[in-house]
Amino acid sequence: MGSPDMPATSKVKKRVEFENIAFRGASGLAPENTLRACDFAIRKGASIVSLDVRISADGYPVLFRDEDLSRKTNGKGSISKLPLREIRKLRIKGGRGRRIYEEPISTLEEAILLTRDRADLALELMGTEETQPELAEKVVELIRKYSLPNSTVVFTHDPAMLKKLRAMRPHFRLGRTLGPRAGWEKVVEAIREHPHVLMMHRGAASGKVMTMCREARIKVWIYTVEHQKEFQRALTLRPEGVMTLYPGRLRRFLERQTS
Repeated sequence: MGSPDMPATSKVKKRVEFENIAFRGASGLAPENTLRACDFAIRKGASIVSLDVRISADGYPVLFRDEDLSRKTNGKGSISKLPLREIRKLRIKGGRGRRIYEEPISTLEEAILLTRDRADLALELMGTEETQPELAEKVVELIRKYSLPNSTVVFTHDPAMLKKLRAMRPHFRLGRTLGPRAGWEKVVEAIREHPHVLMMHRGAASGKVMTMCREARIKVWIYTVEHQKEFQRALTLRPEGVMTLYPGRLRRFLERQTS
């Protein structure tokens, strides 16, 4: 799927405190949330691969961001209304420059098998109010089936779903997502919910917010960080994770900081 880059050096890991997290895989280089994007992410130096998960009509967790298929695929309609056999026929297009790929929608199980023992997973539950409970159960079932480590994170934007996930007594970590338009009140509310990890847009991240999260012992992952100035600002805020479409760029930036 492409020539591998060298992984991040031990020197970088020792000197820099945050994780290199591939946002929907290496989604700047391959179609987002696909196995190709996952593989590229790991080859480019990501320590964690972040993926969006929805559920098919017949109960399979699949990798996809939107409920509607028309924006990202050659299909139409709602992904939760289609069985897996129909979803398999669709293609997602993406990439950069001359390297544009068309990839199938994959299952979460396939992503687990591809990334296991290579990188940690961060899974965002993207179901509707009706489908999220079943999706959560299926995702937790797969995490337990494959004995994924406790460094695995399951994210939700829904406070009620966060409570339901806690009730399942998971061995993995729970995360809360905040959209790019989340104001100060939403940030404070999310901190009070006390997730293990708070996924926060770079526009909402500030020194004050970071201090509050450290006091509450909540890890912060900042998204999406793509260019050198954004990398530099993230470095000064000292989050535990930086989410990027280009994990190779972030790896090279970190290497320059330690050279």
